[in-house]
Amino acid sequence: MPFRFTEKVSYLLLTVTLASPFFLSMQIVSSENIHLIFLAPLWQYHWTTSFGVSFSFSPFALIYVIWFWPSLYIAKLAYDTTKKQNRERYDYAQKILLLMVFQVIFSLLLPPASGSPPPINIPLPIVGFSALGLITLTVKKLESPWEGELIGFDENTAT
Repeated sequence: MPFRFTEKVSYLLLTVTLASPFFLSMQIVSSENIHLIFLAPLWQYHWTTSFGVSFSFSPFALIYVIWFWPSLYIAKLAYDTTKKQNRERYDYAQKILLLMVFQVIFSLLLPPASGSPPPINIPLPIVGFSALGLITLTVKKLESPWEGELIGFDENTAT
């Protein structure tokens, strides 16, 4: 079964979106009490020096969609790109980088975790890095300007 240049790449990115953490929060309460929380759309991992480790599977964490929607959009962008094959690699990479920057800035300005003392919030754009790594499987490299469809060219309006 072929994997290159098919919608399976976007399904993989969607799976990575739902399975990988999008946010890390570290809160240092005292020298003996440190909290480390990984947030993912379907699960949470909470490590505390005083209580130990807790892992919870929680599909209700999907309410955090405000913070991981750029990852969902990256999967949709990969789907559209593999379906239509109407983008160049540079354009595709530029859109992914823009979404990653937006996700990081938004998560730093409006973090999903807060408290006292203030936690150290670190956004994790794992899906963006995965999509950049899969560019060669998502977007075909054009060998000549006349190969494939011309981007933004409509035959009906050309004279």
